[in-house]
Amino acid sequence: MRFSPKAKKSSKIREIVMNPVLCAVHFLKCSVWLRQQEILESVNTHRKTAVKACHASGKTFIAAIAPATTNALATARNVSGSVAFVSNR
Repeated sequence: MRFSPKAKKSSKIREIVMNPVLCAVHFLKCSVWLRQQEILESVNTHRKTAVKACHASGKTFIAAIAPATTNALATARNVSGSVAFVSNR
């Protein structure tokens, strides 16, 4: 079975839209690290995602682009972040 160029392009766009990592790379022109890719995929497939990581690992960046790259737009999810402060007194 042969597909027309228009059908191939439509199929490719559908594949990009359904994959949050490809969506970030192709539509938003972002480069995402491996850990950030895992976070995007988790946000796309799970109702809740918690990320424990060090400083400057890109959590805030991913929280900003996650609603635009995942299917979360259809389910209206809330993305929030917080910084934990531990005092050693």
